[in-house]
Order: sequence, then structure tokens, then C-alpha cells
Amino acid sequence: MTVNHHATDSEAGFKVYHELMGFKVREILMVHTAYDAFIMEGDGTLASRIVTQYHGLNLSQPPRLTLATSAAQALELIGRRHFDLVITMPQVGDMDAYTLAAAIKEQKAELPIILISHGISPHFHEGGNGASLLDAYYVWSADPDLLLAIIKNLEDHKNAERDTQLGSVRILLFIEDSPLYRSFFLPLLYKQVVRQTQAVLDESLNAEHRLLKMRARPKILTAATYESAIALYRRYRKYIFGVISDSRYPKNDKLTTHAGVSLLSHIRREIADLPLLLLSSESSNRQRAQRIPAAFIDKNASDLSEQVGSFFLEHLGFGDFVFRDQNGRAIDRAVNLIDFERKLRTVPEESLLYHAGRNHFFNWIMARSEVRLAGLCQRQVLKRFTRATSLRRYLTTLIRDELQKRQRGIVTQFSERDFDAEIMEFVKCGKGSMGGKAQGLAFFSHYLRQTGGMDEVEQVRVAIPRTLVITTEAFDLFIRQNDLAELHRQHKSDEEITEIFIDAQLPEWLRRQLAVLLEQIDHPIIVRSSSV
Repeated sequence: MTVNHHATDSEAGFKVYHELMGFKVREILMVHTAYDAFIMEGDGTLASRIVTQYHGLNLSQPPRLTLATSAAQALELIGRRHFDLVITMPQVGDMDAYTLAAAIKEQKAELPIILISHGISPHFHEGGNGASLLDAYYVWSADPDLLLAIIKNLEDHKNAERDTQLGSVRILLFIEDSPLYRSFFLPLLYKQVVRQTQAVLDESLNAEHRLLKMRARPKILTAATYESAIALYRRYRKYIFGVISDSRYPKNDKLTTHAGVSLLSHIRREIADLPLLLLSSESSNRQRAQRIPAAFIDKNASDLSEQVGSFFLEHLGFGDFVFRDQNGRAIDRAVNLIDFERKLRTVPEESLLYHAGRNHFFNWIMARSEVRLAGLCQRQVLKRFTRATSLRRYLTTLIRDELQKRQRGIVTQFSERDFDAEIMEFVKCGKGSMGGKAQGLAFFSHYLRQTGGMDEVEQVRVAIPRTLVITTEAFDLFIRQNDLAELHRQHKSDEEITEIFIDAQLPEWLRRQLAVLLEQIDHPIIVRSSSV
């Protein structure tokens, strides 16, 4: 039997996503007084607010929160139940956070403990006595986004080692020693990472694949000192796709004014094209950032969130791919992977070589969680192409093959902008049901993709033809717009009914989509109606 095995190759390519994010925070113990709980919960329970945050960002499996209002109750719960994380306040009853942390570590040495306070406390800081018992220190500002960021950051630190080796997942390194600023920036960074990742995931994928690919989103690893930052950098150097650093933090156990400048300068000497961002409340550091060179954001800026978002779009590969000439001038742009492949065919040769030599193709594709494809577009791979014609052929063939493989066995929603008749195998126009026959074809297409074929059939190539399905939404709208709902009661002849239907108008959106289809088709089309 001759079977197209690209389907099984494509499915295997998605298996890596199943293996990522092995550690998940499922159970959280919140240790705080009833008053602290009231202050933190505000207009709703923390549990419901976290669930809302997870669902709002299309994240799966929000954790369960358990409340302990005393240190004794917390220790009793930890002794008999499993928890993935403990979040405590500075003082719970007659026990402070350091003392409680020491008691918890005696029972569960590996259990992460995070301190949250309502303001900066002089008694608690990350360099103080007992600080080593705490994994992090944050300041609560009535923003549930902070809890989401704390949870995700713990997961990222736990999963980074395995996920980078398994799936080449990217690392964003963030250095900030101030609990106050870290509590502001970390939720902002996670919202950008999650939302930008969701925005760039190709809409032609089905919901299951989009959810799986979210597991390959970039991880954020945090550090509070020069030494811890440089250790993370050296450990994950080949996976780091950006560094965001404060300007002042401890170095050699002393608060150092230009520690961030020193760190970013060191990294720049080793990696010439890595996106770097210096944060500072002192505007004079802008000139120091330019000398690195690195992007700069003033912490006092009124549009701080927007500037951070712009850094993600313009430097970290989450926005459009902007093709540039050798002088850095923009000459074209691509909005998604399909558009990217089309533009690669026509952009000037010097632009191809410019981006290939700076690892821009890899960064942009990796931002779309295309782990396997990005690995084949790394600078180390592309540098063997000394001629632009060979490089262009390699990239366009590679991406087009990947797009074709990814579409097999998947029902995709028609997009006027992104439709490609050569790539997309099973497309539906409109919402609603596809009908029984179309669903049968879709299932069989999926079955062939899952199994790789029907081995018991000898010498037979089994395949589903490229299919476009018009859903019941279009039919229902067609009937309503042309007042055909009562036609069956009017006792007209078949010839008269035929004329009425021929004279009727299709919905405008369907006419546009069919026009896009016909522009790309130069061969016969088989039309199958759902009825005689």
C-alpha cells in the first residue's frame, strides 16, 4: 500500500508539546489572617479571581487555594496534605514569616514559600537573615494578576531545565531586586508573554493545538542579584531570547548603581544581536543603555505598560516580521507564517542574508511556538548557505512543507487573508454544523492522520481530496435573506423553485470567500450538495 506518511510525521511533531510544562501548581496553601484575606480578596474570593484570570487568558487547570488563618493550622495541613506552593504574609498570629518558613522546611524542605506583604517591610528583605528560607518576596497591590504571575513564575523555574532541553523553549531573563517593582513588572511581563503568544499562534490551527502550543511559550526566569542573573544566563545562554534588567541591584553583596549596565554590557559582548532592555528610574541611564547598546525604559514613564508592550513587539519577535535592507530600513512585513512564506519568495537577496545572519528568522518563528521549525532556521543552520538563492529555496520549501503537514487532518476556519489552496486540505466557511457527510469526511481525514493509513488495504493509496465545506450558518442566512423559508408551502413546480434559487443572492461574506477560493483554483471542482 502507498500511504502518505507526512500525517504521522506532523502528529509526532506535536508530541513535544504534550511533554512540556511537566510541573504545574495544583494546590496552594494561603497562610494569612482573616483580615489579610479580606484585604486581598476585595470584591471576590481569591480562588474565583484566579479562575477568572486563567479562563480570561485561555490557560488550563487553575489551582485550588486552601486558607490557613494561623501558623499552627498551616503546619497541620502541610503535615497531612500535598501542596505545590505556600504563600504567607509577614506575620500570622504570633509567628513571623521566617519562623514559619523554617518550621515548614523542617517538614517539606523542597516546598516553595513566597512572602507577600501589603507594603515594603524593613524586617523582610531578600538579603536579610532567614531570607534563604523564602523563594521570593512580593508586595500586594490588590491586583490578582500578581498571583497569576507568581504561580507561572514558579512553574517556569521548575520546568525550565527540562523544557529547554526537550523543546528548545525560549527564556526571558528578568532582573529586579525591589519587591515593589518586581510586583509591578512581573504581572505585566506575563500578560505580554501570554497575550502576545496567543496573538501570534496561527488561527488556522484547531483549539487543541493552540492550547498545546501555549506550553511552548517563553518562560520568564527572575533574579535579584548580579551573581544569580549571570548564573541563569550561563546556564540557559543558548535558549535566552531577551534580557530585561533593572539598573541598580546587589553585586558582590553590595548594592551597585550600575550593576544592570555591567550585566547587559557583558551579555552584549558575547551575543551581539540579543534583545536587551535596561529599566531605570534615572533618565540619565538612557545614554548608558545606548552605549551598550540596549533599549531603555524610564520607570517613571506615564505609558510604562505600552513601552514594555512595544519592546515585545519590536524586539522580541511577537509583532509582524519586518523585512529590512542592509541599512536597517523597513522594506516589507509579514503578519503570520503563511504571509511570511509568501514574502520570502520576493524580498531582495540582501534582506534574506541580513536577517539570516542576525538570527531574526529563528527568533520570530520561535515566538510563534514553532519549536521544530525554528530549530531548522537557526543562524548556525542558515550560515551554510552562502548564496541567497539557495537560502531562499531552503526557507520557502521548509516552511511550506511544515504548513502542509500541519494542516493534514485538521478542519480549519476559512480566512480571506490567509487561505492557501495548496496548503489547506479541509476548510469550512462559516459557523454552525458542517452536516453529516462533511463530518464523516473530516473524521476520516483525521483518522488517516492519526493512524498513518490503512495498512490492511494492499496497493491502495487512501486520501481525502482537498475539501471546502459551507456550513449551516450560510444556508440559514441564505434562506432568511431571500425570504425562502415558506417556499415549500407555495406549491410551485421544480422549475419555478429552481429559478427562484438561481435568482437568489448568496450572503456577501460567502461570496467574498468563494471568490478568494476561485482565484487560487485552476482545475475542476466537484460540488456536492447536502440534498438532491
